[in-house]
Amino acid sequence: MAAALLCFVMAYPAQVSREEDLKAALLLSFVRFTEWPNNVGPEVPIVIGIVGQSELYNSMSRIAFGKSVQGRPIQVRGIRHPGDQKLCHVVYLGSLSGSKLEEHLSVAREASLLTIGEDDRFHHSGGIIQLFVEDGRLSFSVQLSKLTHTKLNISSKLLRLGYTVKEHSNGSTGGRSRP
Repeated sequence: MAAALLCFVMAYPAQVSREEDLKAALLLSFVRFTEWPNNVGPEVPIVIGIVGQSELYNSMSRIAFGKSVQGRPIQVRGIRHPGDQKLCHVVYLGSLSGSKLEEHLSVAREASLLTIGEDDRFHHSGGIIQLFVEDGRLSFSVQLSKLTHTKLNISSKLLRLGYTVKEHSNGSTGGRSRP
């Protein structure tokens, strides 16, 4: 069912439906297709933090209500300050850019969080998953080198649906990247 939802989200034009609902469904798919460390009991929730963006927070709360992943319940929290995200497993940073983005990503790296954002320089700043609209459809790219610094593993099924970006030793990116 999760695969069907992800395919629906990827194939459905972003302008036809509420963009926040599509993003929330895609975020839930990222959570479902991520392998989380086994060092936490099943009663501990997977927490998705949303920075700003109250409409996305509301959509995510509605879509995640009563859902669980690998037997763990899903919770959604609003994030006001970078330190608040230390209680999360996933943090959605939206269109944050510049020093605010850097500050949030710095905290996220320390806590080994799955970071998702939309800024054009999100990968360059150290973010893991970047959302963008391509040909009127919501899509994503995953920065594999940043993912390896976490304790997380994203399913190859999910990676095949988006783009992967590899960072070379000189800091440039390669691999399948978006135009």
